[in-house]
Amino acid sequence: MLLKMNSQFRDFYLLLYGISILCLFIYGSTVFMHIRRLKYFSAKPMKSDSNSWAGLALQIAGFLTLFVYYRKPFGPLISSVRYLEIAGGMFAASFCIFFTWLGIYAIKNLGKQWTFSARIVSGHELVTLGPYRWVRHPIYTSLLGTTITTGCLFSSPFGLVLGTSLFLTGTLYSIKCEQRLLKEAFQEKFEQYRISVPSLIPNFFKEEKLL
Repeated sequence: MLLKMNSQFRDFYLLLYGISILCLFIYGSTVFMHIRRLKYFSAKPMKSDSNSWAGLALQIAGFLTLFVYYRKPFGPLISSVRYLEIAGGMFAASFCIFFTWLGIYAIKNLGKQWTFSARIVSGHELVTLGPYRWVRHPIYTSLLGTTITTGCLFSSPFGLVLGTSLFLTGTLYSIKCEQRLLKEAFQEKFEQYRISVPSLIPNFFKEEKLL
């Protein structure tokens, strides 16, 4: 009986791992296809902030840290109670799906203005539609959420805390660089948007009408 239960838990963990890996694959594929379609690296920005690459480097380091301090497969993150672990894994996998959707939705709405680093391109517009109604940086929100949920499924507690801390630090720094450029480009319009819409944590219950 015990062996049968362990087998069932193992199969369920494999399903959760599979969902997480599939979400990462879909997200990564979307980014790759977007880069190819828009010829990202050949585009010349009108204005950019090279310091934002430091933020990206911290984000990459944070995500990789999750797997440097990984935990053994099917091992508990905190609680040794299997049913609590499964409940936590289900929440993590569910949020992973949500954050993947949010990121792809944001990239679609941002179009040619999506970028790895802080920059302003020709014909740049301040996007306030789609997920940008709820949060100013939905792509960063989705990436941070994906990092946390991935860590909950694969990383040790130490790796989860360290990796998330590094990723969040890089995210906040990148946001600071981007906001500096957007404020210069859109001035009062961006300031109204900044005051009305939260930076990183979405507010789905309050949608401001922006001019």
